[in-house]
Amino acid sequence: MSESGVIFDLRNYAGPVAKAYEHNRAPVSLIVGPTGGGKSQASARRLLRVALMQHPSPRDGVRKCKICCVAPTYRQLWDTAIPSYLKVWNAFTGRDYGKWTGAKGDPADHVFDIQYGDAALHIEMQFRALRDESAEEFARGREVTGWWDPEMDTMDAADLLGLQINRSGRYPEPEDRPSPEEVEARGWRPAWKGVYGDANSPVMGGWFHTMMYLERQHADGFYRQPPGLLPDGTQNPDAENLHNLRKIDPDYYRNMAAKMSEYDTARLLMCRPGWPRLGKPVYLAFRDDFHVSRATLQPEKGLKLVIGADAGQTFNPAATFSQVGWSGQRRVLAEISPVGRRMDLTEFAAEIRRVKDTQFPMISEAEICVDPSAKAGSTMNKAISYAQLLQAHTGIAVRLAPSNKPEVRISAVEQRLKRMSGAGEPALLISPACTGLIAAYSGGYHFAKVGNALRPLPEKNDHSHIADADQYGELLVSGLGAAGGFIPPSMAAGHNGPGVILD
Repeated sequence: MSESGVIFDLRNYAGPVAKAYEHNRAPVSLIVGPTGGGKSQASARRLLRVALMQHPSPRDGVRKCKICCVAPTYRQLWDTAIPSYLKVWNAFTGRDYGKWTGAKGDPADHVFDIQYGDAALHIEMQFRALRDESAEEFARGREVTGWWDPEMDTMDAADLLGLQINRSGRYPEPEDRPSPEEVEARGWRPAWKGVYGDANSPVMGGWFHTMMYLERQHADGFYRQPPGLLPDGTQNPDAENLHNLRKIDPDYYRNMAAKMSEYDTARLLMCRPGWPRLGKPVYLAFRDDFHVSRATLQPEKGLKLVIGADAGQTFNPAATFSQVGWSGQRRVLAEISPVGRRMDLTEFAAEIRRVKDTQFPMISEAEICVDPSAKAGSTMNKAISYAQLLQAHTGIAVRLAPSNKPEVRISAVEQRLKRMSGAGEPALLISPACTGLIAAYSGGYHFAKVGNALRPLPEKNDHSHIADADQYGELLVSGLGAAGGFIPPSMAAGHNGPGVILD
């Protein structure tokens, strides 16, 4: 059917982040933001942008696209995605526009033709649920231009995204596509195909958080809206869609927070990834969008390499490698994470040396800071301490941290997280390659919950080892006076006598 006389105008309906997401041409485009930020409606509007990113058909000049909107259940589709979709398209085209099939709780389709400026568009929108099908069974055989995944963070199928990418670009039919030579001759950009989606800040430990936040995959299409609520509890004046939310409640986000738990407020309104409801993150001041660099950090020649190490009597040792710049900013450049591996002290020392030699060959001055308990005699030789063995095997100076009290170590890092280093620069900046430390500071390092109470000390797990290691690195930088002992390295990288460590 053709109803191309309708003029569709979407200007001034999105904030700058939502608008950039709508127009992004990356194969995977995602938007994350607070409740009420207009993410779902931005995804509904993006349907028009995707149609305009297709090439005119050589048969009839119409740009054609087919999008499949996927959710775990039909209830979720009909309760969230479809109302947002209809709110956008009914507002601009009127009710009952095009051909709509499907009843609530079942699959639905919306097929229509529309005119946007000089472009004639044919759009097919499918709404489907995974239900009990595997991701592979669901995606198999589907011929679409692309996919819309509403509330993507709630999808259980971690492999669905890859399968969707594989099945993208199967529509329109070949006879509705110009030849590659014509596309090149006309200077057209490639027709878009891929996946787009929207989400609230995810729960840590899931595939969405790992892929998008820790591993930073698809960074060129990942958009994060400003939070609705600021750390001091006030409404963020830069929040998107606020002009509409204020009509509902002038202080929308702050009043919403009054009815929500601290956990939900942090995740859904402040846009902080949430740890599963097992406890409370140790570092509430940590923000991965602020304290993690977008690009890999590079070492700077002339600055000392600070190696914080958690290397006591454990088979899960960890280390972070950082430098303090001239502005006072500490930059964490590399890590040795215990996740998924076990090492004895000799293997750990060899790994420290390998990282030092391969990633920091231009750095002449380096120092390791360890837990003061490392002065204890090793299991191999009670006359030689763990710290001495670490120095002997690495050939790097080892210093005992001035304290191993958890509250002291935590406070040292917490204070740095709260400080600035120059205009708009955090005093602690972590390279995106340090996924173990980022996961720990995001909430993997947490106070466990027992009933309705929190344990007084952080839970011991893989995340706590890397967090402890970085705390010792921070103590070496910020210090607590001259309480720490020090082992000067020997020229032959041999160990010193047991009396060298000072108390």
